Amino acid sequence: MAEDECCVEECSLHETDANHAYRFRPVNGTSTSFSVKCHNDAHVCLSPVEYETDSMLQIFIGGWKNSQSGMRLGKDEDVARVDTPDIVCEDEFRTFWVSWDDGHVKVSHGSDMDPFMEWRSSQPLAVGYLGYTTGWGSTGEWKFHDEALFESHCDCPYHFRAVHGSSITFSVQSSNDAHLALTAGPEVSAPMYEIFIGGWSNSKSAIRHTQAIVFGEHMSEDKCMAETPDILSADEMRSFTLTWANGHIKVFIQGDPNPFLAWEDPDPITVTHFGYRTKQGADGKWRFEV
Repeated sequence: MAEDECCVEECSLHETDANHAYRFRPVNGTSTSFSVKCHNDAHVCLSPVEYETDSMLQIFIGGWKNSQSGMRLGKDEDVARVDTPDIVCEDEFRTFWVSWDDGHVKVSHGSDMDPFMEWRSSQPLAVGYLGYTTGWGSTGEWKFHDEALFESHCDCPYHFRAVHGSSITFSVQSSNDAHLALTAGPEVSAPMYEIFIGGWSNSKSAIRHTQAIVFGEHMSEDKCMAETPDILSADEMRSFTLTWANGHIKVFIQGDPNPFLAWEDPDPITVTHFGYRTKQGADGKWRFEV
């Protein structure tokens, strides 16, 4: 969590015993993050359904007596193994990211952009659920970061968060003007992309490309605009997915396979962070999958 974020609802605490039985929770998008406290063997799995299958991918963090981590396809096909001594701890929460863009699975520490373990499948993974468990003598406490609720206030600056992969799924409750920025660092910079959802009094949405910032003035151009009347609500959360793989920026209403905004940058930037804010008199509440 960024230092300047306003968290109004913390993540719930979930406990697992030593019996190694996956509990499942739905996931959207292509990445997730969590914190876990355990002595050894924090296991998660990526599955298309709410139970164990031969097509699930298991990810073992702090296995083999907290000396190694690995990945296993189904029940018995090991596809990755790396040395990770003391990577989990029973006395403090450790934070991890998992992403699976286009079948490229990466696992990293919360503050590290580079993965400590990765594997590339020959085809994209069908992931609808995340399973989590502990075992081999270890119990665990878990926090899933998509359960935290954040606030943004009218005309506040962007709050920035790191991303792993090329998409984010989020929910926002706001009367208008939910803005996101895609940047190459944890601050406003150029070049960058901005996505305005529910702008122009909650009537339109747009993708904007900022090519330079000169004496504080943004040299920006709207690259795509769409009529989106009442796309946001001040009374309920609305869910969206934003993707930017290979410079193809697309914005979807959750559950709709067709983007309502789309633009391709011929010279894509490397996105490492996203920012969020509300503008034009609006406050907002946000939840993020990452």
